[in-house]
Amino acid sequence: MLSGGCPLRGGGYAGSWSWSRHIYAKVSAGALRARPTRVFRFDEIVEAHQAMEAGEALGKMVVTLG
Repeated sequence: MLSGGCPLRGGGYAGSWSWSRHIYAKVSAGALRARPTRVFRFDEIVEAHQAMEAGEALGKMVVTLG
């Protein structure tokens, strides 16, 4: 969390308890979803590792097993 909070458009502060409850409610309701940067098959694990080391991932990367 951010120390002291960061003002958000629409009111509230990032890092505040009310902001955390707001985000939790949105995630629980399915209104916010994580979007992975890239999805790799397990047989592409070497490429996934290389992409991670090269800093190509701006978010989460997923490796599927199936």
